Amino acid sequence: MLLSKRFQRHASGVAALLSLACVAVVAPFAVAQSGPGATVEQVADAIARTPAIPADATVQPDWKSIQANYATPQWFYDGKFGIMMHWGVYSAPAKHNEWDLKYMYGANAGIRKWYIENFGPLNEFGYLDFMDPTKGPKPGSAAAAYYKPFTASKWDPDAWASLFKATGARIVTISAEHHDGFALWDSQVTPFNTKQMGPKRDLVGDLATAVRKQGMKYGIQDHGIENYTFMSQFKMPERENTDVDRPDRKPYYLPGENTQNGDPVAAFLDNWYRRQVEMIDKYQPELLWYDNGINDRKLDPLKTKLAAYYYNKALEWKKQVTITGKGANGNEAFLQGAMHDHEKIGRAPKSIQQTPWMVHDTMTKGTSWAFNKIDQPGLNGDASRHIRMLAHIASLNGVLLLNIGPEADGTIPQEQQDVLKDIGAWMAINGEAIYDTRPWKQNSEGSNSSGASASTSFRFLAKAPTLYAVMMGWPTEGAAATIESLGADDLPGSTITGIELLGHGPVTFTREPGKLTINLPAQPAGVKHAFAFKISGNGLVP
Repeated sequence: MLLSKRFQRHASGVAALLSLACVAVVAPFAVAQSGPGATVEQVADAIARTPAIPADATVQPDWKSIQANYATPQWFYDGKFGIMMHWGVYSAPAKHNEWDLKYMYGANAGIRKWYIENFGPLNEFGYLDFMDPTKGPKPGSAAAAYYKPFTASKWDPDAWASLFKATGARIVTISAEHHDGFALWDSQVTPFNTKQMGPKRDLVGDLATAVRKQGMKYGIQDHGIENYTFMSQFKMPERENTDVDRPDRKPYYLPGENTQNGDPVAAFLDNWYRRQVEMIDKYQPELLWYDNGINDRKLDPLKTKLAAYYYNKALEWKKQVTITGKGANGNEAFLQGAMHDHEKIGRAPKSIQQTPWMVHDTMTKGTSWAFNKIDQPGLNGDASRHIRMLAHIASLNGVLLLNIGPEADGTIPQEQQDVLKDIGAWMAINGEAIYDTRPWKQNSEGSNSSGASASTSFRFLAKAPTLYAVMMGWPTEGAAATIESLGADDLPGSTITGIELLGHGPVTFTREPGKLTINLPAQPAGVKHAFAFKISGNGLVP
């Protein structure tokens, strides 16, 4: 029976946050992200507007059924590494970050002033005009030196997919919709989409085709449930001098003031649900990534309906799929039925987790996850940072999604490409120490920081019967590496029959009580950042 194979549940259960499930505790860093403050009646109204989950469906829209019919996809457990992105209308101004829709209309006076100084009055150049190739910044302004409209005019999805494949990624996700509510797919649910405006093409669909041609899994990022309050909760100074009340734009900017389909909250929730179903049906994603997890629990019935719809579709497709969602930390939610995701490594677990989890981190700087040219340009560390972080996360039973910020014309900045290629070169040599591994009895020796870079710091990963020890830096003095956790008395009855330094070959070693000493060659040419030892023997992996 497909269900028993596809959804066979982990014996230990899945202690992970379903992003469609929300937590009761709101961490300060996430207060600005919230769905509409719906009543029970408004949620029921929204749910009633679309067909119910059939009573004979395998997965029903309740937590008990979802929990009973979920398991972590094997491909996710094995893949360890993927690429995500923040790419959208906000990539054109490249000013502050991807929240600039609300900032430019009044949530931040300084940012609003900058937009007016660079692009003109907001009733002449509004947010949606960043997709109009006939418009642009004022001559001589700061933005004029770099500005590109969001048209994806130079975008080559096959080139992107080839780059991501060469990086070593096993899954790629696209920001199908951010808080601005603009859809990057060919949508029949919302007219504000890239098929009708800007690029005039289906970005989500075209990338899906390219990614799958390369044999990678495909995921969709959606931030849209926060869109209801994204602008309307902020006072807009001189609203009459903006484009928000234009009849053709107001439904986009201010969904909370749209009464054409009855109660605005119920209509918004129904629209959100329909967008998700549309993407599920059109693109059959292996992963749904949601930028929420802190919304009011009254939204649960709508979220469980969507989860049930998706998981039932996966049974039809005969695919292994999952939903991920983030919370402030792993102690804030224990709802089962998906993958718990953490925003940036600083909020990630510090110890081995019983079931897989994920962290999304970024190579962009500061608060910006998208391409940024003005306030926060440059990179958040080099390839060394991301490679060591990946080894650290994998040793704790986690998966890393590394974010990039493409430009509005569809090009990936060269400095970002260089980092991706550097990661790919490392993975080509050391990938076997990452892919398909499982946690060992301990994840580390020495510093347990994700940024550890000393030759005395190791990350352990197991692929029975083989054990991998990733040395987080090359020694500056001496010609040996010492691992105290692998002494002759540390694993009674175990033997080590050989050790290989990946990228070099076999190395000699001595094992005595309290330590394993590995004799090092000269640092192998082409191997840098972190160094993986493949340790063979018996009894090393419980």
